[in-house]
Amino acid sequence: NNDEGGTNRGRAYVYSRSGTTWSLEADLAPSDPADYDQFGNGLLMNTDGSYVIVGAPGDDTSNTNRGAIYVFTRSGTSWSQQAKILPNLDQSSAQFGSGLQGATAINSDCSYIAGCVQKGYAGGEFNGAVEVWTRSGTTWSHQATIDAPASNASRSYFGRSIAMNSTGEYLVIGAENDDRAASS
Repeated sequence: NNDEGGTNRGRAYVYSRSGTTWSLEADLAPSDPADYDQFGNGLLMNTDGSYVIVGAPGDDTSNTNRGAIYVFTRSGTSWSQQAKILPNLDQSSAQFGSGLQGATAINSDCSYIAGCVQKGYAGGEFNGAVEVWTRSGTTWSHQATIDAPASNASRSYFGRSIAMNSTGEYLVIGAENDDRAASS
């Protein structure tokens, strides 16, 4: 975490390659940096490199560690913040945008973002959900919240890994501790 001007605020650095040389193209920071936001904890870039998604699971907007996802866009070699997305789940410790407690996925043109929110963490039992956001122009809207289908969802770690296909039609959500018997 970059502590310049605060504690554990964070940053993300974009490098571009020319032949075999890598050069710093952009130094990304949120428009509203705050201590302990951990901006840069989770990162994604779309297929053509025109969008960068940066997680800040410690963002405290309206609740402690609610989390946020920042969307940056590239025009030539210039990068700018397009949006700050707060989870639809407005509770403490949701940690939206976390690269450790949750996951995030985007499609190839970055018109869909799926991100894990931590709904509860008590006694070592992670209860997650996945929120799907969609973009129209530069406006992002909450489309859906997907909860674990299992009755033992509080132990399944639902949402700790997420993958989305290039068109945003399919979403795979991992539940690494789901102990239900196999179904056919």
